[in-house]
Amino acid sequence: MDDPSRTILIVEDNPQDTELMMYALRENRFDGHVRLVRDGVEAIAFATSNPNLCLMLLDLKMPKVDGIDVLQSMRANERTCCIPIVILTSSSQESDIRDAYRSGANGYVVKPFDIEKLSEVVGAVGAYWLNVNRVPRRKIVLIPRRPHATLVKVLAIAAPRPNSRRSHQEPGPL
Repeated sequence: MDDPSRTILIVEDNPQDTELMMYALRENRFDGHVRLVRDGVEAIAFATSNPNLCLMLLDLKMPKVDGIDVLQSMRANERTCCIPIVILTSSSQESDIRDAYRSGANGYVVKPFDIEKLSEVVGAVGAYWLNVNRVPRRKIVLIPRRPHATLVKVLAIAAPRPNSRRSHQEPGPL
């Protein structure tokens, strides 16, 4: 599990579930890099800055920012809108399933409590999303450290000069 060009992000606040998912990925011989984060804030930060992220396994019930909010944020962002996100949670409530799909989930899987079944499920999810499915390539856009300085320059260029003919003309008909 050390190919950094293929990264799976596991977003899970329960250490036991995290260990089970890591075990399942090892058992299914995933050859990429696995990153673990414990809450939605960390998930969004990692996803927006990592161009090699190819799959997110996302829990719903987490501290700080829950899974639905993570989904909505990811889908609203040009840099992360196409990353496959599979909900992997213990909730089988119909309202959670509906909210997840409405918010842009690519899949919804209820975590089985049996270790062997969890291994099968994670293996099947990984095999499909990493080996069969294709998504558009991602580019990371660098944001200037001082975006307001860029905005000031753009406004200065666009503003009419005091001595220009345009600044003394009356607006013409549209």
